[in-house]
Amino acid sequence: MRNKINAPTPNEDRVIKFLILLGVLSIINFLFFFLQPESRGNSILYVLLSISLLYGIVKKIYLWYNYANISVPEKPEAKDYTVDVLTTYFPGEPYQMIVTTLEAIVNIKYPHETY
Repeated sequence: MRNKINAPTPNEDRVIKFLILLGVLSIINFLFFFLQPESRGNSILYVLLSISLLYGIVKKIYLWYNYANISVPEKPEAKDYTVDVLTTYFPGEPYQMIVTTLEAIVNIKYPHETY
């Protein structure tokens, strides 16, 4: 049995946004320390580390942006789907393998189209 997924309550939404705010403030605090001239050592390593950190920060901010706007999507209409089955042949393959594959395709019970 599947559990129904509910949208966040207003209180949960406030908690999510508060935690995101704490995360952003933490990043700003870290960057204030990290960007100080005293924190720099080897320039090449500092630039490489800065690029890595920038990527991680942008990724985290993007993720938090999506969390801040979280919602439950509407269930799509039920549709009758079909499957396309593609089989190939390469010269030199054993004949019995080809026959077995084609028989298995013919015996598929689900609605399908074979190519």
